[in-house]
Amino acid sequence: MFSCSRTSSPGSATCTTAAPCQERQNEVAACEVAEKDLQEGMQEGKEQIKELNERFAKYINNTVLNLQRKNKELLAELKKLEKEEFIAVEKAYQKDYQDFQARVDEIQNELVLLKLEKDKLKARLEKECQLKREFDRDFQHLKKSYEDATAGLEKLQCQYKLLEAQLAQLKLVRDQERIYWQQKVDNLQNLDQAESNTLDLEQALRNMRQEYDQMARRNKEELQRYRHKFEENSVPLQKIKKETETYRNMVTDLRLRDEMHKNHLQEKEREISRIKEYNKSLDKKIEAQTTDFQTLVAVKNGLEQELSGYKSLLNQVEKKARDYNAPVCITAPPPPPPKPAEDVNKMCNARSVEQWCVNDVEKLIQLDEVGAPGIVIGVSVNGKEVWSEGDNNYQTVTVSPEWHPAL
Repeated sequence: MFSCSRTSSPGSATCTTAAPCQERQNEVAACEVAEKDLQEGMQEGKEQIKELNERFAKYINNTVLNLQRKNKELLAELKKLEKEEFIAVEKAYQKDYQDFQARVDEIQNELVLLKLEKDKLKARLEKECQLKREFDRDFQHLKKSYEDATAGLEKLQCQYKLLEAQLAQLKLVRDQERIYWQQKVDNLQNLDQAESNTLDLEQALRNMRQEYDQMARRNKEELQRYRHKFEENSVPLQKIKKETETYRNMVTDLRLRDEMHKNHLQEKEREISRIKEYNKSLDKKIEAQTTDFQTLVAVKNGLEQELSGYKSLLNQVEKKARDYNAPVCITAPPPPPPKPAEDVNKMCNARSVEQWCVNDVEKLIQLDEVGAPGIVIGVSVNGKEVWSEGDNNYQTVTVSPEWHPAL
């Protein structure tokens, strides 16, 4: 590289050797400047990373911890509201259940009373039916007696008419005989007979008159006896007629009462059917209330499971936050002086890492602004992601491993 002629002068040799030295000095100076720039860039990158770490720690302290506290407050409020809602629902259910139970007990009591009243009415109806059968039997017996009495009365009336006809005939015969004997007596009076014959005739007339008087007396007594017997039979007949009329009125009254009892029983049966239908509707309502209560219990169990999941997530977040809050070794021993090409590459990589960290922090800040309406569920500080729950959606930002403060 360095060549010098033997024939050259000393000055020219000095000139030729001085040029390479100057170039070497320039190269050394350039290397020193590059190394200095590299050291300054690395120092500046470390300061920026340190500043970013401080900003991120401050963000964690100011945002994540506040969100954790808000989560705890919201969970406490959610538990309180859930407890109040459960108590209110339970009170309403207990009230409705007690009202329905009281109504069911009342209806059952009414049903028992109606059954007792039905049994009483049934016993009374059986008694009335038995009385009606006895009355029908007595009525048939009295009807038979009435028919017998009517037949006897008709027979007595026929005998009375026959006796009247016989009496009229006897009166006619008596009058004819009286006229005949009167004429005969008149004819005999005109004759002059002996006194003995006249006496005998008068005696015969007296005897005949006595016989006719006795016959008339017997007929009159028999007629009086028939009349008295007719009167005696007419009194029981009138009594039987009155009793028959009374029994007819009683039958009419019993029929009316029977109709009234039938109508009353029909009304009671309709009321019992209405009560049964109402009991069925109450059973359906109770089943619906029970189904709603079971649904509420299932919802409560689901909420408890979700709350347990939230608690586990919060515990993980707190654990990761505690891991993040652990002391981190930021001051590391300076690396050995690299070669110029490697230093330039590391400086470029440091600048790219710095730019990547700035972009990730901006994304994290934007994520916090986007996720503000929701609830932040967790932040992974030593992992790979920060995630938040907004309005029914999840947003995820992936952070590169080079962003960790320990790097």
